[in-house]
Amino acid sequence: MSIRYKYTENETAATDVYFNEETHGEYMGFEQDGVMKKVPASLLKTKILADHLADVANPHEVTQTQVGLSNVPNVTTNNQTPTYTVAEGLSALVSGEVLSTAFGKLAKGMLSVIAQLDGKSEYRGTLIASDGDLNTLTLTGPYTCYGTTSNVPSATENWFIIHLNSNVNTASAGQIAIGYTTGKIYFRNKASSTWSAWSTGVTPAELGYLSGVTSAIQGQITSKEPAANKTTVWAETPGDVKFPTEKLVDARFVEVEADIADHETRIQVLEGFNPLLTWADVQTAVRAGVVEKYLAIGDQIADTWIDVAAGTTYSMNHDVVHFHPATKDGTNMLPAIGLQFHELLPFGLAFSNYQAFFLCPDGLAAGTYYVEVGVNWGTYVVLGAKYQFTLTQPVPAGGQLSGFYGAPDVAPANWRVYSWASSSSVTPIETVTPSAGNAGTGLGTFLTTVNGDLNSIQRTAYGNNRWKDSAMRQWLNSDAVSWWTPQTAWDRCPPAADLAKRGFLSGLPADLLAVIAQVKVTTYANTLTDGGVADVTYDKIFLPSLEQMYINPQIAGEGTYWPYWKNRLNVASPVAQGGTYPALIKYRLGTGTAEYQRLRSASRGFANTTWSVNTSGYVYYNSAVYAYRPSPACVIC
Repeated sequence: MSIRYKYTENETAATDVYFNEETHGEYMGFEQDGVMKKVPASLLKTKILADHLADVANPHEVTQTQVGLSNVPNVTTNNQTPTYTVAEGLSALVSGEVLSTAFGKLAKGMLSVIAQLDGKSEYRGTLIASDGDLNTLTLTGPYTCYGTTSNVPSATENWFIIHLNSNVNTASAGQIAIGYTTGKIYFRNKASSTWSAWSTGVTPAELGYLSGVTSAIQGQITSKEPAANKTTVWAETPGDVKFPTEKLVDARFVEVEADIADHETRIQVLEGFNPLLTWADVQTAVRAGVVEKYLAIGDQIADTWIDVAAGTTYSMNHDVVHFHPATKDGTNMLPAIGLQFHELLPFGLAFSNYQAFFLCPDGLAAGTYYVEVGVNWGTYVVLGAKYQFTLTQPVPAGGQLSGFYGAPDVAPANWRVYSWASSSSVTPIETVTPSAGNAGTGLGTFLTTVNGDLNSIQRTAYGNNRWKDSAMRQWLNSDAVSWWTPQTAWDRCPPAADLAKRGFLSGLPADLLAVIAQVKVTTYANTLTDGGVADVTYDKIFLPSLEQMYINPQIAGEGTYWPYWKNRLNVASPVAQGGTYPALIKYRLGTGTAEYQRLRSASRGFANTTWSVNTSGYVYYNSAVYAYRPSPACVIC
């Protein structure tokens, strides 16, 4: 074997050099003249080394692995093809991390941008399919969707959506929805992977509703402490109601007039709203869903009420008792605030008057008549007893007979029978005294229910306990001088003292009256005479029920309990009927005297009694004819 090298030391006399194995490894050369001669070893070594150093064709066949370059691609930088896995979520690049991880993060970021832009020349909201679901959004950004998309505020219009994730994970997020047609704005949030309900929608105008407000509620808001240790939330003359921001930070403080302007400033900074200045502001705050930013359960708004008939003006505190939704049409529930007079009215009125026991649609001639008793009741109503009386004057058509007032508790010798020309007559035609006997014409038998031509003896003796027919309800919801009309054929007009009072609404400030809503009120009738049905009325002013006072009701459904009374009672569950609870005591306006408080709930086993709270806080039922004082309630929505 031989290796032939080109020997070029003498460039003008090229000599070929050979390694000759036959001559024991001598190196031989040929000069130009063809004469072979030995090549000097020193010259030969120099030439071989130079040629070897100049050889860049890898004469030893060295591999990448041998030199530690097995992972280096044999391409230029611009032609490299990196591999990576797209990151699961968006995250920042970290100095020093491997390129595959960095490229995975970059790819995730670019995919998110591409998804948002979707080939558009500007940044627009991603369209969610009509059968999509807002609850499944995981990427922060703007979206648009249809009314048919799941979990939108309403299916009646299309929506612009802004979705915002927490900086920690997607288990916490928020969404803002803007109606395409109405422009109303809704909010909701997600905590622990559970979405809240959408807030009540507000228009941009409602968000900025407090600008330009100038008039004032004639009063002030005071703290929710009991009267004995009540702290005035601020001190200033009535007229400029300002809700204190400090109340949101500190439960109790005393304000002086010099600090009011400073507090107003802090309200605006901390809450982003201006002070409530009028009843209209309260209503607008309610409708915008922000009233609880200003008012809490137990707060009071001070205003006035006028007894127009007497010409007396009273300072009246309205307790904030609840924030339950209310309905004005029986279907649509609206944000609301419930208010109740802190005090009882300065006078009492009958829930309803004694009812007639006999009707005279065609008149009744003068003569002797008798009635029989068909039940035992109390001390003096005895089964089988008969009582007769004589009328000396005829009763005209449409007239009535009433009497036997207080029958179970009043001795028969003190019973009277009255004849009336009509249900609205204030003065009877005549008054006669019945006596034991059955002379003359029988008119029928008294029972606890209506029996033929005779009314229930309970309603004859103590009045009607049905809220929808009551004189109390009529008076509270009227501003008229003549406020009463009969609701049933048996009704008798209220006592003269009650009729002399002008309707309750006439004494309310006009700006308060303008925002009070006529809302749905449910009250169950008694089971004795009225079948226990649920009566639905629509009232501006009403009395609380047992249930709303956080007292265990005879039947549920007369309204969700008011947190104010739960807080006052300081109990975990409704208190029992027949118990005594000092926290329920109410005091007469202007005197501070504890008085009986009338409730609207009927005592369901009787036709003549409603529930009430007495001067010690005892919860019991009493007759409808008693002139107990009301603590009226209303709703703004």
